[in-house]
Amino acid sequence: MRVDALYPAQLSRPDLPIPYAPSSMGTPRYAMVGRRIRLAAIWAAAGVLVGEFLGGSAWPYVVAFVAAVVAYALVSAVLLAMSRRRQASFEPAWLAAQSEVLQGRQFEVLRFMTNEPEDTEHGRRTKRRVYDLAQPSEVAKLFELRSRAVADGVNVPVTVEFSYPTEDAAKMGVERVRSELASIPMVGRRGAEITPRVWFPDGRYLVQPATERPVTYWVLGQPSLIVAEPAQDLTPVSAET
Repeated sequence: MRVDALYPAQLSRPDLPIPYAPSSMGTPRYAMVGRRIRLAAIWAAAGVLVGEFLGGSAWPYVVAFVAAVVAYALVSAVLLAMSRRRQASFEPAWLAAQSEVLQGRQFEVLRFMTNEPEDTEHGRRTKRRVYDLAQPSEVAKLFELRSRAVADGVNVPVTVEFSYPTEDAAKMGVERVRSELASIPMVGRRGAEITPRVWFPDGRYLVQPATERPVTYWVLGQPSLIVAEPAQDLTPVSAET
């Protein structure tokens, strides 16, 4: 099925309203048509009762009225079923296409935090630290930490905090994803002003259950990062791709 009405990458956020398939009635009209079908059934039943009350002379008119109401109800029911089928086949295709848009979207990193192991007189504990991924010296220290952690077989939990647009254009949403330092791909970039960014190659959209109009939520998966390239005079570490 051809997929239209994709949101552009810059509008990627968790709660995207899912558009309606071409020629689909849409959820509000589903309810409206359903009410009309029920009302038509009531009118048909009422017509039969009125015909019984008025007697034989009015019966041909009653039959014509009831037949018209039943025909309307049947046509509406068929159209409603066809519309639901179109929407049911459209949504998975749209979700897959919108997920591809999400996978190519890069979000600005607000904070990058680690929980680092630290040996104290009371034993090993963890210390939270924030790294500025726009600073080559900070990135070099982060890579040094990762090298030591890999060598020692120690996991270093990390939290990546990033921003995304919301339905209100004047506000930005904040999302946090957690991962492990050694497993995060990082790509170094040179430049005077590097803006650290995160993207999610395996990110995908799913449908929120029990919503009046279908709305998405996202499952982001493993993050990948764009960071400043470490300075050459510090411990050299090759950025992963």
